[in-house]
Amino acid sequence: MSLFLNKPGGTDDHDKLKNLFNDTHPQYLVNSPSNNSRNTVVPTSSSTTALTVNGAASQTADIAKFASNGQNTVIDENARIGAGIVNPTARIHFAAQTTAANSAPIKLTDTWNLMTTPENGAFELANGIFYLTPSNSQRCVVNLVGINSLVLDNNYNDWNALPSYSTCLRLVPNAARTLTGLQGGFGGRLITIMNADSTNTITLSHNSTSSTYGNRFFFSTLADYALGPNKTVLFAYDSVNQVWRKVDT
Repeated sequence: MSLFLNKPGGTDDHDKLKNLFNDTHPQYLVNSPSNNSRNTVVPTSSSTTALTVNGAASQTADIAKFASNGQNTVIDENARIGAGIVNPTARIHFAAQTTAANSAPIKLTDTWNLMTTPENGAFELANGIFYLTPSNSQRCVVNLVGINSLVLDNNYNDWNALPSYSTCLRLVPNAARTLTGLQGGFGGRLITIMNADSTNTITLSHNSTSSTYGNRFFFSTLADYALGPNKTVLFAYDSVNQVWRKVDT
């Protein structure tokens, strides 16, 4: 591999890199352009590797180290990457977060889109929901544990009371109440609805047209379901028929 350094105007220590290479046909340009970067490595061909760093035959020290503002990123002798870790013990090893902002080890940017075709090993975030494709191109929803506790002070259609992280709705009805549908369903989502009141009953309507198709409850009895005081019920969302199905036990 050949490197050629060109720093417009004047001479400094970087020019000494020129003396390390004798090839009269350099494949690379190491340049200090006007964009305030110290050096830029630019291959002269799109099919040429921009930069190769080879360790010794029995390398024991790090292959590369990048340090700035007291933080280190290393590539060790076994090609393991440590991001904020000087002695990585995995292929990629991230330092733990601190209480400071912007210190999380990994962040995913939320989007409305999922990849058209699931890819094995992929981890995605879409519309506040985490998806994992472990194998066989079968995308799975990562169900997060969370309880949303609310006073049920009215009758609701298409009730929007279910955050993406919730697995349980703990409801305290202040009178006999009726729910005809619940937003937030996606394939395989499990939701427990809990009546935490000791007196009032919550009626869950069967396939009620008062709620939009896609948000309705569906019962094997084809009848409304009375969720009595201090009772719970489990639903699984059927993405084919687009209904909340009661899990019968």
